[in-house]
Amino acid sequence: MHDEINDRIACVNRCYYSIRSLLKSKLLSRNSKTQLYHSYLRPIITYASETWSLTKGDSKRLMTFERKVPRKIYGPKFNAESQTYERRKNQELQELYNRPNIISYIKSKRLEWFGHVWRANGQVIKEVKTRWMDVIAQDIKNVEESSFDDAYDREKWRGVVMAAMALNGPIS
Repeated sequence: MHDEINDRIACVNRCYYSIRSLLKSKLLSRNSKTQLYHSYLRPIITYASETWSLTKGDSKRLMTFERKVPRKIYGPKFNAESQTYERRKNQELQELYNRPNIISYIKSKRLEWFGHVWRANGQVIKEVKTRWMDVIAQDIKNVEESSFDDAYDREKWRGVVMAAMALNGPIS
């Protein structure tokens, strides 16, 4: 898994550097730049992430990359007291960005894919026994009042997936 995540980060870094000039351009709005990230870069880094069992180190590397993009979009802030530009803090970036972080997004995609597989009577999961099921169980446990059987009800499962995206709890 670690090699796959490292490959995804390497791929998205190449793409990031190819559009870096657009992300710091004054001609594009911040909303356009954010949309560019979500439609161009995020799919590259999260390709096949539904099957990942993230460790804390993997999650940290993914979050580090993701913070790099808003840092480029929003730029430094001007400190009037010292008359210098300062790098924005991570918390400030999250408040400006105001969208679910990449870890929450991966959790929701993982649960979305699990619902699809589970509705197929779990045949794929029964054949592939990995730590992934443990991670799914933890993700479901973090969403209040949900269970594996909720995957059979598509509408209820969509609610579980959306609730998982809103979680910013412990990393699985």
